[in-house]
Amino acid sequence: MFRSIAPYRVPPLVGVLALVLSVACTAAPPPAPTTAPAPKPAPTTAGAATAPAAKPTVAAAEPTKPAAAPAATQAPAAAPSGAAKNEIVVVQSADVPSLDPAKNLVVHVFNVAQNVLDTATYLDRELKVQPRLAMSWKAIDDTSWEVKFRSGVKFHDGSPFNTQSVKASFEYQSAADTPSRTFFANWASLDVVDETTVRIKTKAPEPYFPNVLSRLWIFSAADLKDPATLNTTMIGTGGYKLTEFVKGDHITLTANPDYWAGAPKIQKVTFRSAPEASARVAMLQAGQADVIVNLPVEQTRVIEGDGRLRVATVLGLRAVPLMIDQRKGAPLSDLRVRQAMNYAVDREAIVKNILGGFAAQQPATISPLIEGNNPDVKPYAYDPDKAKQLLTDAGYASGFEINFYHPTGRWMKDAEAAQAIGQMLAKVGIKTNLKTLEYSTFFANWSKGEFDGMTMIGVTNPDGAPSSLFNLFLYSKGSWPYSLTDPQLDQMIEKARSMMDRDERVRTFREIEKFVHDQAAWIFLWEQKDIYGANKSLKWEPAPNEMIYLWDASF
Repeated sequence: MFRSIAPYRVPPLVGVLALVLSVACTAAPPPAPTTAPAPKPAPTTAGAATAPAAKPTVAAAEPTKPAAAPAATQAPAAAPSGAAKNEIVVVQSADVPSLDPAKNLVVHVFNVAQNVLDTATYLDRELKVQPRLAMSWKAIDDTSWEVKFRSGVKFHDGSPFNTQSVKASFEYQSAADTPSRTFFANWASLDVVDETTVRIKTKAPEPYFPNVLSRLWIFSAADLKDPATLNTTMIGTGGYKLTEFVKGDHITLTANPDYWAGAPKIQKVTFRSAPEASARVAMLQAGQADVIVNLPVEQTRVIEGDGRLRVATVLGLRAVPLMIDQRKGAPLSDLRVRQAMNYAVDREAIVKNILGGFAAQQPATISPLIEGNNPDVKPYAYDPDKAKQLLTDAGYASGFEINFYHPTGRWMKDAEAAQAIGQMLAKVGIKTNLKTLEYSTFFANWSKGEFDGMTMIGVTNPDGAPSSLFNLFLYSKGSWPYSLTDPQLDQMIEKARSMMDRDERVRTFREIEKFVHDQAAWIFLWEQKDIYGANKSLKWEPAPNEMIYLWDASF
């Protein structure tokens, strides 16, 4: 791990899970200046960010070589791609349509980008904010921050990284036509002070400033000359160089020997996709993959029983609700109808019988792993009689018919759960027209607002800040405001995300949680445990925010 000062850590919440870590700043407004250590590409519990570091010739803080990832039991046989113990194949559940992580706000794109690009900060596997290209950050006043960046870092094409790169990257990602702008909506300006220092002004106080830095991808000047090239090419400062992108087939990365944190031990990484879970499992068993995502729960014992393979699990930030689109008005704009839909779904049965116990019932929006979760808000009980009564009260005693969109193979048992939910809703008189789509088509259409009725969407906040989830899905000015939008909710979100006092901020987010639950903004389903299948000889562990960090992996 890297030498330097203790990392920026946020105090854990009181009364939540032992792993819970908040991801904000210190309680006093403004937070005390924070000096962070050099990014840790390989802490023992692993690093977690949205991008690895790059081809710097000199590390700013002379980081030591990455520590080994948590040891895994050696297998009698190595995975096929790792036969030489320096190559791996990662199989995700969705194809990467474009490499640009500023325009494709999905984890499977981030997983490629964060191994090629660097972000300013990142979240490690314990959801602590760690430095990456940004070495330290401090609050000058309530709305001004100063950030110090590394020197001596180079992009893969040999061009130097400096704060002009930071400024250009911010301007690209905050542009009006770029989806990532929602993360920087509170940033008024970013000014270069010198080669390693920038000054950032925010419109309102920004308690999650270090977390927002983890959203700031650092692009090369060459790529930003024509951002359209980011669809297929990418020049970063990270531990891996992009070697080949064959859309719909594979993406190949090769280790950057000049990585400022030390060259990765895995020399070649190939990303592939297989939407069908059975296909991913077959690839793992045949030695055609070293890591697969979303291992089916019924296959965990099979994989555990194979001496060459192992199951890797982590309590994740991902939750899977059904978003209820209210843009067309009744019946879905009626609170009684939305509450009825929640009472009609048997979450306990889904978790037990479909998800194999690898999940918990979802009460509202914020994960129990981060601050703002309200432990007093409980999941809707399964009560079909109450659901029928609410529908009758709303004038829909005979029910109604709606479209129900969902992907297949993207989230844990998504298609199977959708079918079960359709049957549960039918029992109270709601007929659902199941629309099953391959994920790339599904998300592309949903993200443009083309669906109606209700849609299964996996939600997460890889930066660990509760505000990011609301900014994306439940804020009227956010990226995807296709479910509940409400002036009162907007005011609460704006208030919470700018409160520097931690106690007041947590209290406000908990009020938001109760509001969203009581308004039945979504049909709340489950919070899942992420399950991966892996080559047993590969030393690698998953992260709660679904980032697949490979700079610390080894055989």
